[in-house]
Amino acid sequence: MAWQPRWRHISQLYRHTGDPVGAREGASDCYEASLARYLREQGYPFAGDDAALVGAMRLLATGQPDHAGQGWTTLEQGGRTLDTLGVTWRWTSSVAEARAAAWALCWVRAACLRTAAPNVVDGRRVYTDYPLWWLGGGGAPDHFILWLPNGAFNDPLSYWNGGKDTVYTDTSLAAAFGGAYLLERSPWTAARTAGASPRPARDAAALVVACSEGLHLRRTPTLAAEVLATLRDGEEVRDAYADACLWTFVRAHGLHGWVRREYVRSR
Repeated sequence: MAWQPRWRHISQLYRHTGDPVGAREGASDCYEASLARYLREQGYPFAGDDAALVGAMRLLATGQPDHAGQGWTTLEQGGRTLDTLGVTWRWTSSVAEARAAAWALCWVRAACLRTAAPNVVDGRRVYTDYPLWWLGGGGAPDHFILWLPNGAFNDPLSYWNGGKDTVYTDTSLAAAFGGAYLLERSPWTAARTAGASPRPARDAAALVVACSEGLHLRRTPTLAAEVLATLRDGEEVRDAYADACLWTFVRAHGLHGWVRREYVRSR
């Protein structure tokens, strides 16, 4: 039977001690929030709410209570926390190994991640779950997300999608990926992940042309490129390369080519 979540999405976006009145910020709790979701799914005994569990994990990981302006939890602190909890784990630098595991707590460059379906923000379709200005500069990994057995992610920063689990494109995840803790066994419910691994393989996503006058399939992603075919409104295409750009690479009429992303939608 396909794995089903037992718990809701867990966010790192809380008001913390020292925040201004009315403020809500992440306080670099991405590791703790990702771990908290895993613990909830595993049946970890904890009587408090999600914010309290995140705070407890922060104290366990760093020896300091959760507070505004704190730094990131390090990879070494994350590993020690799992050891203290009794979770069997190993580190991998392979996105393929992370994909094959039932549970993977992934270290990623958040600015590279793009959602498989758009969020509508101020009338615009965007392929991120939060403003990129929330993130720091540089090209190194800087964020933790939990890869769930159903292929979605508990991204603790998720905001524009209503704070729900997120599906990221394979290409953007590969670009973002810096490594992962593979969570192989917990002391509370080792059997609960039985049948959940490997994650279901994703076929190329089904899309439908949404352009009344028809849509040109082009050889390269530019309006000046050669037209390979004209696709009618309502015609189904397959998203063969779900990348983070204004164009998407699709298969139709036995051909591969590029179409403007805003003129196709999920079926």
